Amino acid sequence: MRAGSPEFQAWVEYFRDEIPEMKNRHLAFQPEFQALWRGKDERTIGRVLKCHLLIEFYLTKYIQAANPALGDLNKSRITFSQKLALAKSHVTLIRLLLDGIEEINKIRNKIAHKLDTTLVVGDIKSIQQLINALEEFEQKNKRPIEFIEEFTQIACMICAEFTLAIQEHAPKTGAVGYLEWQKAELQRLLQGRA
Repeated sequence: MRAGSPEFQAWVEYFRDEIPEMKNRHLAFQPEFQALWRGKDERTIGRVLKCHLLIEFYLTKYIQAANPALGDLNKSRITFSQKLALAKSHVTLIRLLLDGIEEINKIRNKIAHKLDTTLVVGDIKSIQQLINALEEFEQKNKRPIEFIEEFTQIACMICAEFTLAIQEHAPKTGAVGYLEWQKAELQRLLQGRA
């Protein structure tokens, strides 16, 4: 529909006549909309989405390195859940992260589909367990978003490290070749000590 066309003019005429009624409906709509708008914590939403995007970026790079025959995952448009399934297929340290990554995905989905979502510690049990296991003392005073952000840094770092290691030691054979290289390297080190 182009400005100035007969169809455009018809819509303008229609809305001109409807504006008084639309204003009345808007007055009834406004309190509900404002309550929903103010009820969302944009900072937390943005922080969760940023964490999810960063994890997906590094997880995708890892999956592509681990499975070189797959090619470019961004072109295949697979879902985040499908990426998690691919990541589960290899026995590497990445598997320790997957429960936490799934928690972040569930939180992202909850935020995307429910207007009044609040983060609670129950949403991040695996994340909290991993962070507390890596720390020397239990982190009880952290808010859930702080655990999520710390986990995100760890998860991205581990995915990036494994990606680089696979690319260096087994670029053609992926995670399977890397695990074989790692096993051979460990045996070589053990024989050197004997």
